[in-house]
Amino acid sequence: MHQRRSLSSRLAGSLAHALRVGPLLAAILVLATACTSPGTPRPVESTRDAGSDRDAPYWSELALSWSTLNEIEDWIHSDAARRDPYWRLQGELVLAEGRVALAREDARNGSVASSTLETRRKAARDGFQRVLDDPQSIPEQRIRARRGLSSAGEPEASPRTPLLVARNAWGAEREVASRLNPVGQKWRRITVHHSAEIPGFTLNGHYDNSVAALRKIQRYHIHENGWGDIGYHYIIDGEGRVFEGRDDRWQGAHAGGDANVGNLGICLLGDFRGHDPSPAALESLRRLIDEYRSTNDIPRDQVVAHQDLKNTECPGKHLASWVRSYSGGRLAASSPLIGTGVRTASAPVSGRATSGSSSVR
Repeated sequence: MHQRRSLSSRLAGSLAHALRVGPLLAAILVLATACTSPGTPRPVESTRDAGSDRDAPYWSELALSWSTLNEIEDWIHSDAARRDPYWRLQGELVLAEGRVALAREDARNGSVASSTLETRRKAARDGFQRVLDDPQSIPEQRIRARRGLSSAGEPEASPRTPLLVARNAWGAEREVASRLNPVGQKWRRITVHHSAEIPGFTLNGHYDNSVAALRKIQRYHIHENGWGDIGYHYIIDGEGRVFEGRDDRWQGAHAGGDANVGNLGICLLGDFRGHDPSPAALESLRRLIDEYRSTNDIPRDQVVAHQDLKNTECPGKHLASWVRSYSGGRLAASSPLIGTGVRTASAPVSGRATSGSSSVR
């Protein structure tokens, strides 16, 4: 049975960067997308509703704040018993992680007494422990809780821990569940992409630029392609932040047709035809891949570049080289391009050939 949420979703301490968002940018960017072109067909994913009992609670759409955490705590005590146990446990995790993140921010600002900070961290540790002790928690929730426990007492997150930014923190639109298909199995492949160029601004790792690009990509995938959500499950920027994309209960829309089945999609922001991704981005990518391989028994040679599955330059030769080094230099056994040597440029965006702009399903 598929594990419904990512083991690294909203890692303890990962929300700290979300504190800088506030009201998210209203900046207008030039229309852009990752691995998809405005001129390509707009496939609609087959319909299958996951059921109202799995709908995200209202608080999942709220920005991170102490007020939001109070609402989540009230919801856990008053409404959670009537919901899918999954969401009750998610509430516990978000509450605990939020307490850790906001306590760290308060510690940096020096605005709260140390005794208060420790009380908040203890409340977070208690929340993580409740998830670990709950027989209804799924494996990835327990892994997430263990990570939370390991970091809840630290003043800052370890520099080697990917900083994950939750959907509500970067201002994601709500998914359209009727357009999404449940995965229904363990992941058996991981495909790496890049966003390619996004005309109008530079993907330089600055948080605001990353958030703006991510929101633009999601809007394009939902409103132009008619998909249920952004096509990727995770997006990584140049600073190594891991942004939560499509919920990993759902099949992705990133590799093309049947190649999406059982295939987790990870996209790095940037164009890597001419230069390497940053060390921080590659380290976060490696750790994320390692964790999914470990929990889903994914063979190393099933970690592939998008160009291994489709006629595209995505994810650029430099990132593709890293992927092949990680996987041992072999294409996945079921790759339709084995032996063809096919590597073609994608359809142009704004008159320029960009390596991520081919049609995906």
